[in-house]
Amino acid sequence: MGGMNVIPIISNGFNFYFPMLICLLCVGTYFRLGSRCLHILGVRQFFDDDEVSAEYIEDGKNLMKRGYFFIRFFFYLKNKLKFRKKKLWRN
Repeated sequence: MGGMNVIPIISNGFNFYFPMLICLLCVGTYFRLGSRCLHILGVRQFFDDDEVSAEYIEDGKNLMKRGYFFIRFFFYLKNKLKFRKKKLWRN
């Protein structure tokens, strides 16, 4: 990083501590430390076998289907417009 002396708050060790913080966050993510801490505290991330989790799963599947349909429809329209532009330029 260039001259960090312009802003006194940032110039005091930012170049040293910020990369270390990023490395610590990466290591924590790699070893899933956040979910392990939640598990130790007793917070459940995923529901086991109840109706609420089944509803969440169905809602997620429906959202994925809608998103997939939207993407396919978008590319269909995009290709159709390209074809029309080519057809107009030929005439």
